[in-house]
Amino acid sequence: MKKMILVFLVSMLLISGCTFKKSPPFEDPKMTYCETDDDCTLVSISSCCGFVAVNKEYKNKVKSVPMVCEMYCPKEARCEKNECTLFDIGIES
Repeated sequence: MKKMILVFLVSMLLISGCTFKKSPPFEDPKMTYCETDDDCTLVSISSCCGFVAVNKEYKNKVKSVPMVCEMYCPKEARCEKNECTLFDIGIES
């Protein structure tokens, strides 16, 4: 029973860390500017669920870290109103 509670709590923590949709503000607005979805990419900024959506041309300007639990936080970067934005894509079963 303790293992089930621990698994549940860890799962909720991981899921709750994946709820934001907007990328954080960057000093240079070009970093998130886009015209199509193909202009955007994800960059991992923390080890679990910490993504930002940026223009592909600027992805090397964001300090990235290895992703260790990507399966819990399926995201993709899309262009919305000329800004790269995070979207949940759900977990396929």
